[in-house]
Amino acid sequence: MKKWLLLLLGLLLIVLLTYFCFTSKQEDIRQDLIANTKSALGEQRSAIDVGIKGDEYKTTRIVTLKGVVPSEEEKAKAEELAKAVAGVAGVENQLIVQKPKVVAKPKVEAPKPKVVAAPVPSPYTIAATKAKDGAIVLSGFVPNAEVHQKIVADAKALFGDDKVADNLKESKGAPTAWLETSELGLQKLKDVDYGEFAISDNDFTFKGYIGSDEAKKGLLSEFDSKLNSAYKGSYEIDAPRPKVEESVEENKTVTIEEQIASCKNQIDELLSNEKIHFDYNKATIKQDSYKLLVNLVDIINKCPDTIVTIEGHTDSDGSAKYNKLLSQKRANAIKAYLENRGVAKERLRAVGYGESKPVASNATREGKQKNRRIEFKFQGVK
Repeated sequence: MKKWLLLLLGLLLIVLLTYFCFTSKQEDIRQDLIANTKSALGEQRSAIDVGIKGDEYKTTRIVTLKGVVPSEEEKAKAEELAKAVAGVAGVENQLIVQKPKVVAKPKVEAPKPKVVAAPVPSPYTIAATKAKDGAIVLSGFVPNAEVHQKIVADAKALFGDDKVADNLKESKGAPTAWLETSELGLQKLKDVDYGEFAISDNDFTFKGYIGSDEAKKGLLSEFDSKLNSAYKGSYEIDAPRPKVEESVEENKTVTIEEQIASCKNQIDELLSNEKIHFDYNKATIKQDSYKLLVNLVDIINKCPDTIVTIEGHTDSDGSAKYNKLLSQKRANAIKAYLENRGVAKERLRAVGYGESKPVASNATREGKQKNRRIEFKFQGVK
């Protein structure tokens, strides 16, 4: 009996020893599979937890993959790499795909355009010109739409809807009593045969022709009493004069030759001290030339039996073709001005000679200034 007991005890020890050896070996195999699988995963191993699906005997060789990967492609790739490891019987893929968070881009609003205030005209001007046929041209600036409408409405009421050309622009910066002074100018234009008024900042100028010397005095008196004290007035108003063909002293008729000589001498003397100026490269007469032109009209009207040729001349800057065109336009502008001031249209001619008739060398600045000129030639009526 004792012998059998010893034999049974020995068998039990052998079984226990075998079991412990087997489980120890299995644990080594499991650790090798885990290490080999992690190695196979390469760059992914830091984000993946590798394990072995276990049972109580640790005999399984199914690898488990846990963790978070950024895409389905990465998840599938990890599974394929694990399956390829020697000794792995299967893969239980428990990886979670976590899509990257979409960070909304901050809304960038388009920069608002800067509101740049329109520059205030300097000088601030308005002008109205009345032609012999009663047509009115308005130009310059008004402070706002309301004043704009008021001035145009007043002009149409005075001269007729079809007679008013509106070239006014709206801009801030008008001086005091701008509307009041503009309306005064329009009202007095109604009284003259033709003429113009202009306001430049606080300067008010009025030029025109009226039917009698008595009417002229009344018009000047109106300006003295009604012009706002904030404005400085300047007036050039013509009225009919005695005909020059009758000599008061000798009561004899002045010949055409004498008319021509007299007008030529007076105009030559006038133009020897002053010149008609235009805007650069344009046919627009500058405002500082209006006084000279009024005096020219006065002289030309003293020679009613003559034809006046207005000659335009330039220096040699630019092409000859362009200079001829520019000189013609400037001569035409003077002709139009004289017509609007009462000189009969049939008495006027306009010719542009460009640079073809210099009176000085174009090699110097002074010479070019002399060559840029308007000349007046007289001849008897044929």
